[in-house]
Order: sequence, then structure tokens, then C-alpha cells
Amino acid sequence: MDFNNTTGKTDATLDAFQQLRATIQERQKTAIGVPANLSADYGFVLTELSDLFLNNIGDVFIERKGDFSTRDYERRVLEFFAHHYGLREGEWWGYITTGSTEGNYSGLWIARERLPQATFYYSADS
Repeated sequence: MDFNNTTGKTDATLDAFQQLRATIQERQKTAIGVPANLSADYGFVLTELSDLFLNNIGDVFIERKGDFSTRDYERRVLEFFAHHYGLREGEWWGYITTGSTEGNYSGLWIARERLPQATFYYSADS
């Protein structure tokens, strides 16, 4: 792939993405690992937003003028789960992560900050 080409539209780049797509589609047929909805179709979202730069850096509850974020939508998802778990306004905070690894890191960091004397259990298999 030619990462110096800012348009990303070379034949080699397109070939590489097509190969990546074919490989992932083949692996999805027998995937039993990380929980994911493999039948979800995100095509509409990608079609509508793929040409935009989105950046949700920072607290989703702090408005920033001129940013490129989806904070409003992120807050709605958080509110849904807060309501689902019976949490009242002011009892919860959060953000949507890019995946389980970031979620685990965030949870560990918050736990360390709030419960510095707590014991953390882990194993080589985890």
C-alpha cells in the first residue's frame, strides 16, 4: 500500500483493501471468538459519514464549539444504558470505546484511581 498517496486511490491500495475484505469475510464464516454481531450492516452509516473527520476526544458531557464529534449520539447511547440499569441522573458517567481492550483499560484505570488499595486478580490465561 502507498501510504504517501493522500487520496488512497491507487490500484495497489484498492487491491489490498479488496484482499483484506475477502479475507475477513472468509474468516467470519467460522468466527467464534470476540462477541460481535457479524450480520450487522453498517453500510448506511459508512456511506453517510465515511468522508467526514469525526473526533470525540474528551468528555462527551463537555460541549466544544467547532469540534467534529458525535457527542450527542454518544450521550444518547449512555443514557439508554443508564436507564436500562436503573441509574438516576447524576449517578453515572461514561463514554463509548472503540472496543473491549480500551474498555478494559479504562475500567482498570478508574478502579485504580477510586480504589487504590484494592487487589487486582488476573491470570496468564486471561
